[in-house]
Amino acid sequence: MSEPFISGFNIGAAIQVFSNQVPPFFGVDSARDIQGAFKLPRFYVRVIGSIFREINWVTTAIGAASMVFMYVVKRLNERYKAKIRILIPTELIVVIIGALVSYHLKLNEKDNVAIVGTIECGLPKPKLPGFNQSSSLFTSSILIDIVSLSLLITVAKMFGQKHGYRELFAYGMSNMIASCFHCFPNATSLSRSTVQDSSGGKTILVGGFTSIIVLIVILALGPLFKPLPNTVLAAIIILNLKGLLFQVKDFKYYYRIDRLEAAVWIITCGTIVLFDVDIGL
Repeated sequence: MSEPFISGFNIGAAIQVFSNQVPPFFGVDSARDIQGAFKLPRFYVRVIGSIFREINWVTTAIGAASMVFMYVVKRLNERYKAKIRILIPTELIVVIIGALVSYHLKLNEKDNVAIVGTIECGLPKPKLPGFNQSSSLFTSSILIDIVSLSLLITVAKMFGQKHGYRELFAYGMSNMIASCFHCFPNATSLSRSTVQDSSGGKTILVGGFTSIIVLIVILALGPLFKPLPNTVLAAIIILNLKGLLFQVKDFKYYYRIDRLEAAVWIITCGTIVLFDVDIGL
């Protein structure tokens, strides 16, 4: 995969991820039923209309406050990272404060603030996946593989230049083990990767610690996150996508050195934005 393709793919995927966070940030209809060609323009027509008609100001205020707090603390982390050995975990602080405030003020009941809701604890008993539906799922599985692998390679190259390449092995092992627990096929998460990178994660140990924490949450702490407003999670993702979205300036660089590479960039980004990741790819 060429560099213009990877850059255009990342920008297009980042725009899709960003767009999915807009409805929960403002507390309006998610418009998830919109699919197919030109999904994003039709999506924004409905979402913008919903914002004008039924914006939840409490939800928006919580999201905006979370974003401002994280931005300020991240700037302080960046400024004083040479003097402090441990960065302030802004996302964790925002999640804890958001859940506590929502719980004590009963924001869901009083102000109709959408929350995470019930998280069931525990894991299903492991068993080998069944193959009785293999024929009906074959076409879909090929599409999932293509999209997942493309996203994996682009994100791995982007962050691998900073932290080293270990993604493919982890990807294969996680899918093999997860198949025994009725999990969805997994792939690289662009939003989660940017959050982890901006939080200071540099080595494979970050994934290990994160997995342990997620397991603890699944087994025991899930109910504590029930009152967490969805807008807080949206704010975390939107803010951490900032650096990736700013890479749109790469187009100017490719246009200056080679018009053909600029065309590859804009076609890749444009098709991802207009036709979604699976169709555009």
